[in-house]
Amino acid sequence: MSYNPDLANYDAQAFALAAHNVWVTRVCQLCPCIIFCYDYLLTLDREVEFIWRRPMRFSNILYIIVRFGGGALIFLSASGIQRLS
Repeated sequence: MSYNPDLANYDAQAFALAAHNVWVTRVCQLCPCIIFCYDYLLTLDREVEFIWRRPMRFSNILYIIVRFGGGALIFLSASGIQRLS
């Protein structure tokens, strides 16, 4: 098999493009995690006041499921563990 410099150059460019695409994808997956954590920290005092210090009702349970279920999906998606197919 002979060495073709054009093919090697193309392979290097293709690898660089693929690596860049992976990096951009990881950054785009990390952004929702950061926004979720920021939102959680901003609203933690109100959550404690309105959710955790009151008697448990259906609305409280629904809030907890939506709040932490959505957060769990965000973190699973960013970590690459979740596969829906």
